[in-house]
Amino acid sequence: MSNIEKPFANVVWNKAMPELDEIIKIDMFGDGNYQRFRILKINGMTATLFSLDNSIYSIPFNDQNTTALFEDGTQHLDYENSVLDKYLNETYYNSLKASIKAAIIPVNIIQSCYIRDNDVSQSATFNLDSISVGDYSYNRLTQKVIGNRYCWALDLDDLREYFKLDIGDTLDGRDLMEFFTEQRSAYYLFSMYFRTAYYNSNGVVFLSGDNGVITQTIPNYTHTNIITRPAFKIDLTNVDYIIE
Repeated sequence: MSNIEKPFANVVWNKAMPELDEIIKIDMFGDGNYQRFRILKINGMTATLFSLDNSIYSIPFNDQNTTALFEDGTQHLDYENSVLDKYLNETYYNSLKASIKAAIIPVNIIQSCYIRDNDVSQSATFNLDSISVGDYSYNRLTQKVIGNRYCWALDLDDLREYFKLDIGDTLDGRDLMEFFTEQRSAYYLFSMYFRTAYYNSNGVVFLSGDNGVITQTIPNYTHTNIITRPAFKIDLTNVDYIIE
């Protein structure tokens, strides 16, 4: 960590500058309870954060199974204006205290679309060595633009960028589980939605913590074991935070 000095209201103050992959704590709701976030991206004091604590249960992805046209001309499950999209971008965002809302920076996001094969491939967008159910390859086939969002669900593209996965690279399922749960093993009853569509199935991609694998499920499924966790971009300059 490094220290920075920045003038603010005619005062020179010191604050530890956060770094990539560090975990920081922020009081998001003004109740004195600090939520934990993993830093996905960092540029100076502007960071993209992913929640490690705020698991949101019983929110279906898309209860109407609404599809949309993607860039390759095919129809797939739509994240835009879905139940999950509205909950994160409106309900969750509006529940934050005013100073946090003011610090969050809208981001123009996309929704990717992938398909999974039951073997690894050097030509795959990336591969996954799951914890207990074998190796898989994942191919990115198309995308659509969603638009500006304050808060959103992660996309598989976010994982690829964070883990710096090039074509044909393999992600260790233990690293995947550690990213989300901070333990390098299967996590029974932990499953989490991505905003990524599953190609040609009207399905949605999610992480199954039972075996550390990325797979698909139906979008209108409301289950307490499939969670969502918010991500957002924020200017930390005037935000009180603690580096863990």
